[in-house]
Amino acid sequence: DGSGFGNGIGAAAILMREGQEPKSLQLHLGTGSKQVVYGGEAVGLLLGAELLRQETDPFASVCFCTDNQAAILSAGNYRPGSGRFILEWFRDTLDRAKTKNGNFACQLMWTPGHCGIEGNEMADDLAKQAALGHSSNRRRLPRYLRHPLPASKAAVKQ
Repeated sequence: DGSGFGNGIGAAAILMREGQEPKSLQLHLGTGSKQVVYGGEAVGLLLGAELLRQETDPFASVCFCTDNQAAILSAGNYRPGSGRFILEWFRDTLDRAKTKNGNFACQLMWTPGHCGIEGNEMADDLAKQAALGHSSNRRRLPRYLRHPLPASKAAVKQ
């Protein structure tokens, strides 16, 4: 999930597996003057792929659930272009997870936000914390996110 909260932009992902405690990653992207919520949504997908890459127990299929339809549409668009680098990183990290854990089936699914869906609510809460400045330990983050992201052109224009 991505969130704009308290003049910051944050992202978070939750990995939920039956019979296991949820795992999470979160990242403070920066201020709203340099980043946009859509970027947080894209980073949320990347964080989810990183959680899969870090898994040691195999799995047959995964479902990424997000409450942002634009992120789903963009993630399926394989044309490179300006501002698409985060989704390119997402696809690369997902490919590395598949190489490590077997070629599992993967689905991107829209889920309504703020409707009491457990994983979505957990991700939303963590994304809000991230917007306020909280981030996971850098060593747990994907290598792409261990340094500040470039400013979003959309945020700079506002």
